[in-house]
Amino acid sequence: MIDKEKQIYHCTTYYKNGVVESEGTLLEDGRKDGAWKEYFSDGVLKWDGFISKGYIVIAESEEKMRDFIRLPMRLEIKKTQGELLKVGKAYKIRTIVKGVHPSLYNVLVNSPNKIEENEEDPDRYPLVVTPKEAGKMYIIFVFPDKDGRLVLGHEDTNVVSIVDVVE
Repeated sequence: MIDKEKQIYHCTTYYKNGVVESEGTLLEDGRKDGAWKEYFSDGVLKWDGFISKGYIVIAESEEKMRDFIRLPMRLEIKKTQGELLKVGKAYKIRTIVKGVHPSLYNVLVNSPNKIEENEEDPDRYPLVVTPKEAGKMYIIFVFPDKDGRLVLGHEDTNVVSIVDVVE
């Protein structure tokens, strides 16, 4: 308990393997509030940011809407080092955008490649990508603009990762 009078608690949840899943402050009614962190089940930080009375804070105000494409982003593909992606093989991936909760953006790939949720290992690698043809595969981060419309990135921004695919 952080504040006995206001019934505010510090909360830490854990995965079955004992790794911290999330941590932050809970209000007396059970809503998250304040600084929060979430982790993948292998301990890698997924997100740290702010929640206000149960709602994820995207920006301080509408006038200060974040420029998502300028934020540090990371794409991790589970493969052996130096391995090129192969047509028809499924690869587990995860994305991390500094300060942006994963529920606030989407990840797409160019056609005919396929991306889907990872039902086998969603706590470590939430997505699976399967290349369908050799060449360049574009993995694209898609963010909302200040009006809530989704905005696609393009090659000259850091919202697109280009990955080589071989037969």
